Amino acid sequence: MEVNEPKALYISTGDDITTYKKKDYIMPYSLTVGRIAESLIQELFLMEGYQTYKYGLENTYQYLYKQLKYNKTQAAKSLRKSPDLILYNPDSEKINYAEVKFRSTGSFKMNEANYENYEESYPDGYFFLVSPTNIYCIRFEEMRKLKEVNFEECDEYLIKNSKHFKLREKSIKHFEEFASVFYNEEFLNLNSKIHGRYRN
Repeated sequence: MEVNEPKALYISTGDDITTYKKKDYIMPYSLTVGRIAESLIQELFLMEGYQTYKYGLENTYQYLYKQLKYNKTQAAKSLRKSPDLILYNPDSEKINYAEVKFRSTGSFKMNEANYENYEESYPDGYFFLVSPTNIYCIRFEEMRKLKEVNFEECDEYLIKNSKHFKLREKSIKHFEEFASVFYNEEFLNLNSKIHGRYRN
């Protein structure tokens, strides 16, 4: 397999960006960061007895997702707006959709067009936000009302305090510790260097 050395160099050091467009580095990096967050949520729910399934376009059709990432057409936008996971509780037989985000600062907002899509197609959906220290959970409809949330200032959205999912605190702590290992200070510094500020 041929390795693109300048791209690999930029991911590790932030150097040599002049030869390539910045988005060529940011997209694979951001996808990898997001997949770690998705895996943390997926494995947490599996441990708690749920059946979980990858659902989003970037999971099911990765090549197509990359082709559509910067496509501005309405069809492309609609295809990109699908939640990341399906969560199925075999005891209650309830199905929920999960959109998973990583934010290094714990702050999150989403535009109105995305809310409309979720509300219409995925009414029983939840946002899960993974930060370097905690995991949070909020319903789509509640997030729409608030528009923007700094989760680090809202203990009621900690997944351990969630009224929607009764997960064992021991399991939650286990995966929050995983998050702190993956998203450590070295990662945050690299993330800042690639994006120009703390984000993802």
